[in-house]
Amino acid sequence: MPRPPRSTGRRDRAARAALAPEVAAGLAVCGRCLRPIAPGEPWDAGHVEDVATGGDPRGPVRPEHTSCNRSAGAALALDLRRPSRRRPGAWTS
Repeated sequence: MPRPPRSTGRRDRAARAALAPEVAAGLAVCGRCLRPIAPGEPWDAGHVEDVATGGDPRGPVRPEHTSCNRSAGAALALDLRRPSRRRPGAWTS
């Protein structure tokens, strides 16, 4: 049985509900990988601009495969915690 979608409030539920008919009809395309989202497949309402990088939490959302959304979030969290490898002068000889 698929896990229920994570939601943090009324606004998230409303955004997901607005996208649900498109996904249920098989017309939705994942905003991350650009592949179709099959009806019945787990999906998330992902922010167009990641909130962690300054996007508006109330900003527009798009349907995304659950795996695409959560993988991107984990990778972004890791990148934000990791010190930059491109610091000017860090590796000069």
